[in-house]
Amino acid sequence: LAEATDDLSTHADARADLAEVLHLAGHRPDAQGELLRAVELYEAKGNAVAAERAGRRADSLRDRWSRPPGRR
Repeated sequence: LAEATDDLSTHADARADLAEVLHLAGHRPDAQGELLRAVELYEAKGNAVAAERAGRRADSLRDRWSRPPGRR
């Protein structure tokens, strides 16, 4: 639905929200991908604060996912 709009912030917010749902459902790699897409959209909009926030979240998912079991 958000892809149909030219509002990059709304589209990016929707991607970030989807990432949260995917993360909670245990689909961390997919969640990270959605966050990286959100970063691209935020950057295209010029929203550096939101891009940084989404980027940090994507990094934390990557770091957590790459740790051995028991250390997550």
